[in-house]
Amino acid sequence: TPYQQRLVGQLVHLSCDLGNLPSFTVQGFEDAMTPYKGVFVKAHTEMYQYKQHENCQTRKDSVGGGSTRVCDYSYEAVWSDELIASGSFHNSQYRNSNPTHMPKLNISPPAATDVTFGDYMLTADQISRFTSSTPLQIQDTQGFTECVSKPCTDITPSNTVVNGNTLYTYTNTPGIGDVRIALVGSTATHASIIAEVTESRSFKPWPSPKNEDYTIDLFAEGDADSTAMLDQAQAENNALAWVLRFVGFFIMWIGLQLMCGPVTVMPDIVPCI
Repeated sequence: TPYQQRLVGQLVHLSCDLGNLPSFTVQGFEDAMTPYKGVFVKAHTEMYQYKQHENCQTRKDSVGGGSTRVCDYSYEAVWSDELIASGSFHNSQYRNSNPTHMPKLNISPPAATDVTFGDYMLTADQISRFTSSTPLQIQDTQGFTECVSKPCTDITPSNTVVNGNTLYTYTNTPGIGDVRIALVGSTATHASIIAEVTESRSFKPWPSPKNEDYTIDLFAEGDADSTAMLDQAQAENNALAWVLRFVGFFIMWIGLQLMCGPVTVMPDIVPCI
């Protein structure tokens, strides 16, 4: 789509091929996988950790109108993409058992920049909206030497085994601190946008002339017509409106409970005359 000066400041719908896509590499794994050209390459990292489950019940005291909270705790080993802090675990056997850091792969470049969209440039926010992906295949190029302590300080071909698009720091059964990392790459080659054209041949949210607080900045992967994009945005707005209604009702119900709660304990603390 050619750039047109007359469109600056206007709300437009454009559907264009993507260009100037970078080639991503994973540092340390250059011999195990070919560079991947696309909008992004992402590594989904999970670590095996203990998770605490808390089951609490509030029991009403027999006298005085008060209550007592009684809790039972259980633990299980799970895969998590976030660190699970174990320093405050109730059971001392599991306390401080989880690692305090999670190793990461270094992907170069970290993110795509200067992605072209016809004669235009996508903003960083628009680039971040791409989601479609495909698994990236990795070759097992070296023998496996398990890390002495877990998690591994660095993830390398020598301390991982490969299965498809996933790296593992163990062979059979995972232990606390073991890591698995799945690599995916963007499949996007085309996109559609409804937004305002800027002087810099890019885009920004278009403010409604009736309400400046309401803006239009729609994005879709692939070739999407304007009607479909606007219908989707309308459906999302309707869904959000219903969510906010339910949240408002819930807050109102909580408020009524707080107002009426003291009345329910009055018979327990006020003696009969």
